[in-house]
Amino acid sequence: MHASAGPRGSAFQPRQRLLSDRGQVAEAEAAWRLALQHRPDFPEALVVLGVALREQGRLTEAEDSLRRALQLRPSFA
Repeated sequence: MHASAGPRGSAFQPRQRLLSDRGQVAEAEAAWRLALQHRPDFPEALVVLGVALREQGRLTEAEDSLRRALQLRPSFA
């Protein structure tokens, strides 16, 4: 686990969720991508990134992100 990550994953989570809740989807996407740079095997981040991409109409990228999350955590299916 990355040094700045907490027990459930990214230390960035509150910021990304706040941005998403405020409708700042592009900003939330950038924050989730930053978290994934630190921990590319973070399936929860991939799911939320997929949702943010879908909200922006970027369906192919959203599908890729969600498929990667399922590869990492099959129980998400």
